[in-house]
Amino acid sequence: MKKMYHTIFISAVVMLLTTVNTAQAQPLRPLQARQGERVEALKVTFFTKQLELSPDEAKAFWPLFDEYSKTVVKHRKEKKVSMEQIAERGIENLTDDELNELIDSRIRQAEENIQARTTFFREVRKVLPPRKVIKFYKAEEQFNKMLLKKAAEMRESKIE
Repeated sequence: MKKMYHTIFISAVVMLLTTVNTAQAQPLRPLQARQGERVEALKVTFFTKQLELSPDEAKAFWPLFDEYSKTVVKHRKEKKVSMEQIAERGIENLTDDELNELIDSRIRQAEENIQARTTFFREVRKVLPPRKVIKFYKAEEQFNKMLLKKAAEMRESKIE
């Protein structure tokens, strides 16, 4: 029981630090900020529970995961900007050079994502037993499905 409380405490501290880092990174509208904080809190709780992380494992795991997540978020933002650029100007109005630049950018982002994921798993293997690393794959898939489901439910409730 004491171990569980300790794990929850460590998770809460990690969540708080992650939220502070996220809040400092970019000013968001209040609703977006709260949603981001809720997702981060949910993520910490979900992965800590699914992976059954000990306090020491959580302490080693979360900084690695946060670094990996920063890369993914950075590329998601870059992709959004380039897609907005295409939508704003219209694909027909972009030169071949501009389009090739966008293609090269997307290729670079994909390569960097693969490198970040590879680095993340190599480092995680050093701090977690193999069984927990494999559990992460499953937990990551479950978490993403859960987020997509919640997002769909939110959209449906707004429509009604």
